[in-house]
Amino acid sequence: MMEFVTNNFAPFVGVVLLITILFEDEQLAKEKKRSFLVTAFLFALELVIRNAEYYAADGDTYTTWRAVWSALLYISRTAVLYVIIGTEMNLNQKKSRTVFAVVAIPLILMVFIAFSVFFTDTVYSFSKDNHFHTGPLGFLRYVPLILYFVFTVFLIIRDTRRLHTKIIVLGYECLFLVVTAMGFEFFGYPAFMCEAAMILGIVFFFMYFQTNELLRENTTLAAAAYMDGLTDVYNRAGYEALVESNRTKWTNVGFLIMDIDHFKDVNDNYGHDAGDRILKRVAEILTSTFRSSDHVIRFGGDEFVVLLPGVTEENGEAIRKKIDSVNILLDNLIDDLPKTSVSAGVAFSREGVTKELYTNADKAMYEIKSTTRRGCRIFAEPQPDK
Repeated sequence: MMEFVTNNFAPFVGVVLLITILFEDEQLAKEKKRSFLVTAFLFALELVIRNAEYYAADGDTYTTWRAVWSALLYISRTAVLYVIIGTEMNLNQKKSRTVFAVVAIPLILMVFIAFSVFFTDTVYSFSKDNHFHTGPLGFLRYVPLILYFVFTVFLIIRDTRRLHTKIIVLGYECLFLVVTAMGFEFFGYPAFMCEAAMILGIVFFFMYFQTNELLRENTTLAAAAYMDGLTDVYNRAGYEALVESNRTKWTNVGFLIMDIDHFKDVNDNYGHDAGDRILKRVAEILTSTFRSSDHVIRFGGDEFVVLLPGVTEENGEAIRKKIDSVNILLDNLIDDLPKTSVSAGVAFSREGVTKELYTNADKAMYEIKSTTRRGCRIFAEPQPDK
């Protein structure tokens, strides 16, 4: 009895710990939580099978049950790995489902390897006096642990590139436990030590996965807070965040501000749905017209701003021509939207984004709105009286 408790204590505590954490976690998506619950169940099943195999191994003579328990043990370990890999994939996507199916190939191979004991001794076998023997292809029995290792290394490399330092610490702890399990298995330590290392590795992987999901969710929420829901460009909060984060990086910067001519008439005559579609169209045209390093912002209503890092007064004419091309595109809408145009003003600063930059660009825009509309006016500092 004491030996049974000693062998099962660590892996049993690991299974209970995983299940407890899962039931207390209210943020993890249901399908992901279900995957980890299935993992915990499979591992508990693996412990039952391991104990059955352990006691079958105590017999003086070989019985078929010894081979059955050994084969089921390899299969259950493989099934745990398959479920774990699935948790990192979005199986709603066709590409992920294809990768998941490809990953299943070596795992299906493990089923044949596990049951090979019944028709060949190439991988492993048992003598009549119930001793275990490794065949010339015995290393194939270690496929699940090797895949565990490769999978964990892949996650660490991926998240190192994402610079998620919190994730990397948990990833290395998980990798250490996987390597420990491999060492116990390869060097013939008591089998339950391998099981203990594996379940603890899975617990650490769950914390790794949980932290990763939380970071993704926070990133998504932060991005949503800075993006305009209608046009998918930055909103006013996004503008403020951009300015703050680049306060010491930007020196030369252009500030282009514009609004849509007669936008109120569009809403009154064609409805707010048409107005929303025009706002989306203007945002799309601005995004495609300006550089990827420029930042398109919807300030509110029909007012848009484009921040132009690294741009000076020498680029003023090029910007004016870009606004002309925007208006040409708005003249040639391919659907039933009414033709419209934008009036814009641009100002420049060699000291980053300042309060005067917005004021000056706004003055230039209202100069053109009060005269010709449709186009871009470049702000010019008033000359002192002689």
